[in-house]
Amino acid sequence: MKDVSNEWQAYWQTSCKGRAVFEICPKVNINRLHGNFYLKPILTGHGVLASYQHKFFNKDSKCACGHVLEDRYHLIFQCSKWREIRQKYFPANFSTLPQLLQSNSVRSGLEIILKQRLEETLCSTADNIQ
Repeated sequence: MKDVSNEWQAYWQTSCKGRAVFEICPKVNINRLHGNFYLKPILTGHGVLASYQHKFFNKDSKCACGHVLEDRYHLIFQCSKWREIRQKYFPANFSTLPQLLQSNSVRSGLEIILKQRLEETLCSTADNIQ
């Protein structure tokens, strides 16, 4: 098993894929596996984030707050739209995403943000169809 883990780690460190996740989880570890539909966009930079929507569907990459790029870092650390949620759920001195994801309270706040973003995206898509 150790050989497989070492091989997996070597591949993970040198791969071009999954670099957003690598920033958060640089060491492979099967004990850390858990799924959460709403946290996936934060971990991967995919899904409802405008930067992802722009890259794959040529949609506007601008955040609803007016910032030029809505990526995971902007959404978590800077976006004025989510200030109250950050104040309520995040520690006052947070600085890195891996640090944040260790907290159940932060994960709850991130889920609220992503649920609302998903609702906004779905409503916007439904409006465009009509």
